[in-house]
Amino acid sequence: MKRHATILLCLFAAACASTPDDGGRPDWIDGQSSQYPQTLYLSGQGSALTPQDAKDRARSELAKQFEVAVRERGQQSQTFSSQQAGGESIQSLDQRISRRLLTSTSKSLQGVQIAEQWRDAANDQHYALAVLSRGRARFQFEQEIRALDDQSQQWLRQAEGENTTLKRAGYEQQAIAAQQKLSLIHIS
Repeated sequence: MKRHATILLCLFAAACASTPDDGGRPDWIDGQSSQYPQTLYLSGQGSALTPQDAKDRARSELAKQFEVAVRERGQQSQTFSSQQAGGESIQSLDQRISRRLLTSTSKSLQGVQIAEQWRDAANDQHYALAVLSRGRARFQFEQEIRALDDQSQQWLRQAEGENTTLKRAGYEQQAIAAQQKLSLIHIS
């Protein structure tokens, strides 16, 4: 019986020691986490009155590292003409494109985890640490780059095989759009 009580007491003590209210302020609240170093992880820390809000803020802080603010203003005009001269058809395409790049975009992050949470009992404030492995983030970005590059190559192959000038120009425009998406991806 004493043995069961001792085991229960040990389990209770271990459970209490691992709760967010254990009194020991984690290092990541005031600086960098020793368990999740910057060389291996991207991280974001959030605090709020509720645990869920703290988690959401931590994810948001991590996501800020990936946001790209670009806006695009563009003007495009195309003129296609076809004429018959001496039994021969002459086609011409005049395409004018002017762009001012100012497009707004964001990157959806996959693999973000809430690694740690802590509650400051003195002011009833909740804290959360969101982390993303740099290796995993790099792998995801490399996959996205390969997919966009493959898509761009596919559009160019379709353009090369097209006999109609207007359709060829449309495929080339699609390839350009895929390459523009590539320019928004940054791997650090």
